[in-house]
Amino acid sequence: MNIKNILWATDGSEEAGHALQYAKYLAGLTDASITGLHVVPTSVGSLVDSLRKNKDFKAWIDGVEESTANSFERIGKEMEKSGIKFDGVMLRGVPEAKIREFAEKTGSGLIVMGKHGHGFIESFIVGKETIKVMRNSQIPVLSVKDDKKKKSVSIKHIVVPIDFYECNESALLYSMDLAAVTGAAVTALYALNLD
Repeated sequence: MNIKNILWATDGSEEAGHALQYAKYLAGLTDASITGLHVVPTSVGSLVDSLRKNKDFKAWIDGVEESTANSFERIGKEMEKSGIKFDGVMLRGVPEAKIREFAEKTGSGLIVMGKHGHGFIESFIVGKETIKVMRNSQIPVLSVKDDKKKKSVSIKHIVVPIDFYECNESALLYSMDLAAVTGAAVTALYALNLD
């Protein structure tokens, strides 16, 4: 497995913090660097949410950017102690699109994101932005759910959903490469719809 850079997409949530631990774990195994990416949503929906909470939209964005810059600086110092190169980047726009564009532009070998569901269905499966990235990215995505019971980070089992109508060979090959690095078992899963 030849990953030079891992893109860690963060929204500042606890689950994004847990996803960073997986990015760090994989960077340690592959000697990859980590780029932290926070996309400040500047959509109409964000403006409406901000106005509902009686916040000045520009002040809200400035606060998010300042908090993220401080967080990236702290994380960079922690990663330096572990021997892992870390850079933090902030962009504005639609998170899903910016994450995919940035990953492709920088040649990231893996995107690591927390599962942070906001919608009813997504909250049971995976976060809304995460699922959009997973559906549309040409780069493999590792979605991480925060498990407060786990003390250490490791990958023991990889499940690869297979759809025979689409070409999934690359996902399976990538998973096997990841398993070789982590020592994980791989299960290919096909769901047969009998309707």
